[in-house]
Amino acid sequence: MRYLKKLESLSWKELVKNREASFYSIRNIFLHKIHVLHRIIENVIREKEIFKIDFDSFKNFQEIRDYIEQVNKILDGYLSSLNEEELKRIVKIQTS
Repeated sequence: MRYLKKLESLSWKELVKNREASFYSIRNIFLHKIHVLHRIIENVIREKEIFKIDFDSFKNFQEIRDYIEQVNKILDGYLSSLNEEELKRIVKIQTS
């Protein structure tokens, strides 16, 4: 959450401004980073399908914070369930 606190020091206008970067805005780049973690846990490790998120649907800092908390709960749940068998399991990452 420390990154989000730093981002919250910016205005929303600055956060969503198109900077001609890989995902255009700071908000989108940050959300992409969180979504990649979410997809690694769910799609790759748990083999559950999740869908891409629409970065533009996040209209304020609280919505971003809520998504981070959701992903953190999923990560915490996975980490707390780790056992020897899971640690030995080979996870295959499919690339397109």
